[in-house]
Amino acid sequence: MAVIAVEDWREIRAQDGDFKMVSYSCANPENADLKKTILIVDDTPGVHRLLKRFLEGEGYRTLTADNGFEAIRIAQQHQPDLILLDIMMPGLDGFQVYRKLQSLPRTRGIHVIFISAKLELSDEIPGIESDAVDYLTKPFDLKELGAAVKRHLTT
Repeated sequence: MAVIAVEDWREIRAQDGDFKMVSYSCANPENADLKKTILIVDDTPGVHRLLKRFLEGEGYRTLTADNGFEAIRIAQQHQPDLILLDIMMPGLDGFQVYRKLQSLPRTRGIHVIFISAKLELSDEIPGIESDAVDYLTKPFDLKELGAAVKRHLTT
């Protein structure tokens, strides 16, 4: 991964197999709400590293989980403000994790952004119509992700 500073912006390039992203984000964490915690749930280590570096650069605290069972445990224990949730994972998939979190009083109000390589997520999310839910497809633009994160953390 290469990080190239350009004035107060930085370019982040990530390459992990077929997973490639190029985006720009504000490198000034002074504008980020330092009290917000985001749980990153993905079974791909490269995605963890990229999102963790990006979000911490924006001033957020991050937690990570490699699978759905771990995500549920961490969410119950730490009650993050937002969850970035991969859909296609071994064991529990993202939809099963989401439904379980919605059934638990401690985690039911947590906003979720689904992240998936699938192109047609709208067909995959029956019954999940909520302002607390969003989705992005891989490869995603970090600038777009940053905007979605801010949107969910301010509502």
